Amino acid sequence: MLWGTMQTSELHTKQSSQRTLWHRCGERAKWFIYITNLGFAVLNLHLIHAFIVSVIVYKSSVRTANVQEADSMASAPPLPCYLKSDWFLFNLACNIAFTLTVCYWALLFNGQTDGVDINTHAINSVYVIVDVIVSATPVRLLHMWIAQLGALVYVVFTAIYWAAGGTGAHGVAYIYSVLDYGNAPGQAVITAAVILLLVVPIAQVALFLLSAARGSLVDHCCIATRDKQPIIEDVVMTTNL
Repeated sequence: MLWGTMQTSELHTKQSSQRTLWHRCGERAKWFIYITNLGFAVLNLHLIHAFIVSVIVYKSSVRTANVQEADSMASAPPLPCYLKSDWFLFNLACNIAFTLTVCYWALLFNGQTDGVDINTHAINSVYVIVDVIVSATPVRLLHMWIAQLGALVYVVFTAIYWAAGGTGAHGVAYIYSVLDYGNAPGQAVITAAVILLLVVPIAQVALFLLSAARGSLVDHCCIATRDKQPIIEDVVMTTNL
């Protein structure tokens, strides 16, 4: 929550500092056409939603702490809608964060950057890594379709936006130079295909491997703790004697 608040405030400060220039260029209403801003918003939405879900699950666990355990043969209850939505946002936000980081530094970085660019194209992925390690949310490779769907929707939007005569910052005829359908349609199509079919799947694999490594580490630590427990109990009993 704190991270999201700080990031939002810093991004708003940057936009405010550019307000005069953007007002002259007629660009003040175009914040939502940029995938960086959308990805940043989705990441913060996931952060807020995960916090709310954590509170709900905690309160639910407290209420059911003294309830007798159900029969082991009984079927597991269906996953609540709030957990499904949290899982959806987790996959979407985390994959987009990794994808944005790769695309920015590989395709858009021109040698000049600032603190906000670093926060929205690098620190966002650092947060995702911490989130995957701390939250232990399951990661499935097949769930890459969630981020692919989001990326496809954005690519289609950029094409429709261009065809309708929309412009990017300072009146240019594209949102991102790598998606310039007017002057370099071939490059734009290839870039979109590479992102959808290569970068997004690689990001999902990275999330999966990170989650698997986290699980293996936890299992190893739990086994080591269980192995040490009898020794600790023997020492305590000997001390008490």
